[in-house]
Amino acid sequence: MCYFRDQTSTIPVAWRSDFVAESKEAESKMASLKKRIRQSEVKVTENYSCEWGGVEVHQGALQRQFFGRGKLLMAAGEMVEQAQIKGGLLVVEGGPGEGKTVFMAALADSLRTGVNSRKNFACDVISYSTAASQSARSVENLLRCLVQGLRKMKDTEEETPLPHSYRDLLSEFASNLSDMKKKKPLVLLVDGADLVQDDRGQLSSEWIPQQLPQGVCLVVSITTKAALLQTLAKKRGTVLFSLGQLTMPDRKEIVRKGLDSFGKKLSDSAFNNQLTEGLQYLPQSLGALVQYSLDRLCSQHRCMLGLRWALAALTVSPTGLRERDLYSLLNTCNDLSSQDGKVTWQEVLHLSRKPKGRVPMANFTLIVQSLQGLIGPSHCYDTDDLLALTNPEGSDSFLHCEAHSVLHLPACLIQSDQLEALHSLLSNYYFLYANVRHGLMHHLLETYSLYGEHASRYCMMNDCRSFLQRHGCLLSSWPALFVQQALNEPSYSSAHTWAQGLMGKGGARVVDELVSTFSSEPTCVVVSPDAELMVVGTGKGTLHFINTQTGQEVKSLVSSCDGISSCVFLLDGRLATTSFDGRIEIWDIGNGCRTALIEGHTNVITASDLTADRKHLATVSLDFMLKVAALPSSSPLNCVTFDPEGHLLAAGCWDGNVIMWNWLQNETLTLQLWSGGLGRSVAALKSDKCEQEPPLKKMKSACSQPAALCVAVNGDFAAVGYHGDGIKLFSLESGVERIWDSGSLDVSVLCLLWVVLDSEQTQPELLLSGGSDKRVRVWKRKLTEEGLLEGLEMLSNLTFDWSDFEPYEVLRGHIGGVTCLAFSPDGGQLLSGGKDQALMVWDVSSTPAVLSKSLPHSHKDWITGCVWTPDCVISTSNDGRLCLWDLQAGQCLREISWKNPLTSVCCLGRYVMAGCSEGALHVWNWETSTEICHIAAHKQQIHHCSLLPNTDKNKEINPEEMTVLTASDDGTVQLWKPLQVEHISTFQGHSGAICGVVPKEGHPEFLTVSKDCSLRCWKWTTESPPCQRGPVSAVCFSQSGDLIFAGYESGFLEVWQHNTVVGHKQTSESPIRAICFMPDGQFAVSYLKPAVDVWKLVWNQQHSTASLLKVTTHTVKDLVVRLHYCTILIGVSETGSIFDVTKSGSDSWQHTISRFENSVRFLGMIRNDEKSMWLVGEEDGGVQVGFFFAMGPQYTFYQSLGTVDLFTDEEEKKGCLITAGTLDKDLVVCGDIKGNMWFNQTSEGSSWSSRKPVGMFVCGGPVLHLELNPEKPTEMVCGDGQGKLYFLSWKE
Repeated sequence: MCYFRDQTSTIPVAWRSDFVAESKEAESKMASLKKRIRQSEVKVTENYSCEWGGVEVHQGALQRQFFGRGKLLMAAGEMVEQAQIKGGLLVVEGGPGEGKTVFMAALADSLRTGVNSRKNFACDVISYSTAASQSARSVENLLRCLVQGLRKMKDTEEETPLPHSYRDLLSEFASNLSDMKKKKPLVLLVDGADLVQDDRGQLSSEWIPQQLPQGVCLVVSITTKAALLQTLAKKRGTVLFSLGQLTMPDRKEIVRKGLDSFGKKLSDSAFNNQLTEGLQYLPQSLGALVQYSLDRLCSQHRCMLGLRWALAALTVSPTGLRERDLYSLLNTCNDLSSQDGKVTWQEVLHLSRKPKGRVPMANFTLIVQSLQGLIGPSHCYDTDDLLALTNPEGSDSFLHCEAHSVLHLPACLIQSDQLEALHSLLSNYYFLYANVRHGLMHHLLETYSLYGEHASRYCMMNDCRSFLQRHGCLLSSWPALFVQQALNEPSYSSAHTWAQGLMGKGGARVVDELVSTFSSEPTCVVVSPDAELMVVGTGKGTLHFINTQTGQEVKSLVSSCDGISSCVFLLDGRLATTSFDGRIEIWDIGNGCRTALIEGHTNVITASDLTADRKHLATVSLDFMLKVAALPSSSPLNCVTFDPEGHLLAAGCWDGNVIMWNWLQNETLTLQLWSGGLGRSVAALKSDKCEQEPPLKKMKSACSQPAALCVAVNGDFAAVGYHGDGIKLFSLESGVERIWDSGSLDVSVLCLLWVVLDSEQTQPELLLSGGSDKRVRVWKRKLTEEGLLEGLEMLSNLTFDWSDFEPYEVLRGHIGGVTCLAFSPDGGQLLSGGKDQALMVWDVSSTPAVLSKSLPHSHKDWITGCVWTPDCVISTSNDGRLCLWDLQAGQCLREISWKNPLTSVCCLGRYVMAGCSEGALHVWNWETSTEICHIAAHKQQIHHCSLLPNTDKNKEINPEEMTVLTASDDGTVQLWKPLQVEHISTFQGHSGAICGVVPKEGHPEFLTVSKDCSLRCWKWTTESPPCQRGPVSAVCFSQSGDLIFAGYESGFLEVWQHNTVVGHKQTSESPIRAICFMPDGQFAVSYLKPAVDVWKLVWNQQHSTASLLKVTTHTVKDLVVRLHYCTILIGVSETGSIFDVTKSGSDSWQHTISRFENSVRFLGMIRNDEKSMWLVGEEDGGVQVGFFFAMGPQYTFYQSLGTVDLFTDEEEKKGCLITAGTLDKDLVVCGDIKGNMWFNQTSEGSSWSSRKPVGMFVCGGPVLHLELNPEKPTEMVCGDGQGKLYFLSWKE
């Protein structure tokens, strides 16, 4: 059943714009949806009756109830008028029942119209009341109302829909408020600000701006005893306005207006007498007084015919009714009261499910408030009833309890003085778990505080409270991890005992509740055969290994495939995974590495399964194929051979085993291998059919050794800590010889440190060890009579309880998470940035530290990095801006914007380096705001970038020689010289994103911490490792400019696309000399031998990779050092002659030019068009430029070449030897033997009077090749003598 309603007819004109579609597209989508529903078989009710009952009706009704307090209303208006000038906060406070809501409604109307103002002060008002409906207390609804109101007041109304998340709403509210261009003063009026709650039911005040702009005033009403009132009163610029009790004249006017509505009048003289008489006639007993009050409530809402029936049902209910149940009951009673005659029970049930009419929520809220005011909050809940609601099963498990009942039960027990029952409740982990599940942990901790004076007698209750305090931060975000955290407690603790007992129970088990903490959507799950390990695959290709007993993740591996579609356990601790791109991977779980990659299908593998012996894997795919594959060996295979009859196949493995296979019958045979020299069996191959008695239990390997966890070196001796095996001491003088061990110390030693007590000691005397038993042990060197070290002796054994340690100082000021910190160079100040978009400066030289400067709303999104410079501070943000700040003036001096979020920043001198979300490293000159270079450092987001420290304190860092570390989501750390665009090295080892990098001062080492839960220490060097492929010997662009071919002296060829290698091949054992692109996806390659090969690219479109297939080979007389295709394949010989590579007969001399032979050394050949090209060469230190054209293979080369000499003065000729060159129109670029690059651009094209360097770029070795992108001449690739390729671009 579908209901289409049309409520626009009853909506006031001023509010109708709020109910129209957000855009034409949204209106079209809604019309299309309704059309499809009408065309379906679903029954549709058109023009479903409803009426407007929104905020305006509620506020209008309240405003009409406002009588008296005229002077107070005028005074409040004057305070608002004064506060909005500088931007201020007015707090209207009053006790329960003092008329705050009615007063706020009247104030909103007065400020809009300016009626009660002496100066006719009128302003724009956005008003909101938490009493309007049941959902009005939601902070998201409050922010939606404020954001929507601010959007309406803008000059250009935004068409975008409102944000959904709380953070996005809060961010837009702050942004719109600060950017507001106001023609009239603006007042934001919020009634019941102390009742605003988040989605967990916790009170929220984060939405209140820390600072309001000029012309804006925020007016809030708060109950007198609310904690928020004390907080706001301390804020600077806050004005308090107290309502207080009604005065006698105000009461008189209220009564008079009330009587007027009934046609009654009250004379002034008889007012006191009549009031006294009215009080005298009130019922004397409590029951009669309640009956009297309920009768008055029914009279006030006489239009609700079913209200008396609903109140009667509420009276006979033993446990009371929730608000939503009372609302449903009231709607049903209204419908029943309008029925004529008797109704059946089935009709009653039908009306309860589908009422004909509904009571407006504003009216229902007034009824609920009246009932709560009549009963009183302290008597709303009976203790026995609450116990029944919270524990309906009577098993003390609280598994099916209501959040409302759990919230109020402790308070009722305290008020009824049932302290023993409260103690039992607060010592029950089931009750703790129920509070955490319902998001009530904050209230529970407050209950512990109230009961703290009695808690010292109860150890169990103290254990529960301590458990909550330790894990509160985690459980507030992930409530379902409660049982897991309890299991992680020590085995002797009460929490662990409770959780262990919970796991041992049959039936429904709540321990199976596990919250996903994966970085992407899980796609598959599998449990190991022994049920000890669970593996979860994700859509981004990550494998998470989880211990099924504890629920904790023990390992994670990252696949190179496009997401995991299924996974199965194999034999010998291996795992097979299938992927969305059709590939199969085999993993060694113990060593955490991939052992095989199989190209299984050409489309998504949708499922997989194993045979019973776990040796054959079946896979099905969207490519319409079902395949059964034999799984690879657990060890790499080294050799293979057939028997003479061809029935048996033998394969030798690296681990010494031999596999025998009858491939015709698919059987593995029994074979015993003997060593003739040893005369004994060295290996045995067992048949699959051989029956053996299974072992009773898994035997521990005799050769297994405990894992070494840490090491500390002291001269010629090394102390090593082991997992579960204490400490061992080794001598390093003659090999590695163990000289001592700790004996019966069976704890895991996690860290070791040699300590020097006296600066005059030559060697450390003491050794500190930290163990898994939370103890720090102090060991002293024990010497022999000859003075030799023979072991260690324990001096002390200290136990530390880290929960007792308190922070030295807590700096409070940010209202969001702190994301970055930076100390000033003198260490006296601390700069912090956070998710609240604010920068704060703390003076840490004083005790306690104080906030010396605050820059709120510094950015439009989270601040991701901050750094000090001698003149200013610099901050970066997810909003893509890099800002320079003058802290004294509190102003932004300059900003640099980028299209993507900037995630980290570091600075040296006038250069600032920033990493971004796309994985690029940017270098700017912050003094001029110009970008120096842009390096594609990573393929994923950069989390951290920092300068490599200077290990030589006597040497000042040259900015051009600075080295930068970058850490990324791809799990690698890169080392760069950014101003030289030089990549030094890559550090690989983490299997997850790297979150931070910390260099060690004075040592060539740095630490990294990663999401794979590991901390690693690395040693760095700024010297680049030698390239295994040798120097770059040839470079060539494809005609479209999207492919680059690079050849090396080792004969290795690479194909690059978008800065990534997409294909490679060892084309020859001889060095590659030249490469050129040809039509139809072909290219030619010459070597240090008289031959030219023609290759073709074959693309795998699914994986965007290319294979190289040889097409033909041309034999030539001379070695070819340059190649170019210009209607024909042109080659340049080592001596300088130009010839057609395809001509090898007697007429080849007609297709040869020898003008440059033995005189000009060719540097480059550049395409001009399909039939011509430019030649660049060097002769006697000068530059020669030639022009060559070819009409086709049938024409000779006669008169095909023209040349010109670029004038070069003698001083330029004395420079370094020119080793590479290229040109584009009038731009000539050259490189020399020292790695320098320079260019000349002249309109005449014949002058070389001045060389201009190409930016600040210098190659690490001689520049051997330069190639311009034919489609983008502002892009160039450079190859040097160290085997490196540089992709360069510049701005014209």
